[in-house]
Amino acid sequence: MRSIPAGIRSDRVGALVRRWAQRLLLVALGLLLGLPTAEAAGSGSGPIPLRLFVDLQDPHSRDALQRTFELVAGRTAFAVLLHHVPLGRNRLAAGAARAAVAARAQGAELPFVRALIGRPTLDEAALRAAATTAGLDAERFDRERKEDTTLHALERERRAAIAFGVRATPTSLIGGRGLAGAPPKAVLEAALTTAEKDWARCAARRIRDCERDVVRRVAPAAVAGLAALRGKGRGGLRAMLLGADFGARGKLGERWKVTLSGREPAAGPANADVTAVLFGDPTDVTLPEELGALLNLAKDRPWMRVVLLPLAEHDPGRGEALRG
Repeated sequence: MRSIPAGIRSDRVGALVRRWAQRLLLVALGLLLGLPTAEAAGSGSGPIPLRLFVDLQDPHSRDALQRTFELVAGRTAFAVLLHHVPLGRNRLAAGAARAAVAARAQGAELPFVRALIGRPTLDEAALRAAATTAGLDAERFDRERKEDTTLHALERERRAAIAFGVRATPTSLIGGRGLAGAPPKAVLEAALTTAEKDWARCAARRIRDCERDVVRRVAPAAVAGLAALRGKGRGGLRAMLLGADFGARGKLGERWKVTLSGREPAAGPANADVTAVLFGDPTDVTLPEELGALLNLAKDRPWMRVVLLPLAEHDPGRGEALRG
């Protein structure tokens, strides 16, 4: 029997170890940083989600917030969830949205926003005063609203709202039913009553995810967008699905050519019918979440493989977008 020289044997073992280490890392990221399980709000037995898409500088959004807070006061069946979509024309909206997300990190977003919309302006003094009223840790509040993680969280929130179909503020999603603008009190009360009836129906039929069930019935095309709103969708993924010939269509109908060396971190069978490629910028803090989303998608699909290309988002040497 011919023996393999020690140096070659060592190289092969090292390559095998590195390959499996990459695969284990990908799997570990999927398990540790994957998408959250279904949130309590939205389930048949949980509170009714009342989602508000707002720009805190927009007077109509402020009216909608004020009216909503007044109507749900004492109605414990509802959980108000804010989605911030600051409009570019409103100079102070982005800063107020970042402040609200920072307040959310301390579990006091709603008290903060209640205090803020009662003030005539959104300048720095107003933000600090609202933070004091909401009982926030001032040092943590100042630090977190300026951090990149807060900016990324706000951008994910904006993209998810767009993916769901929100095109203007304010917009409400009450128990899965959309309501545009700042409706009068009577219209809003009727929407709350309808949501309560929907939840009673779901409870009677033992439907676990009532919000999704309602969206599926009234606006089927928005189901995928709802997953993005909950932080569980693929709306922001910079990824594409490849067939055996590595030809695919990417976002917005672009056609892609991709060259894979076979050395990229991958999870799933090498001969999978479908390969999902994620272009990963190592400096992007959203990468683990997006990678977790793809791994979660592939978990129960033995015909699917996930490949991570660790490169900058627009590296022309590895992926080329072709209009067509």
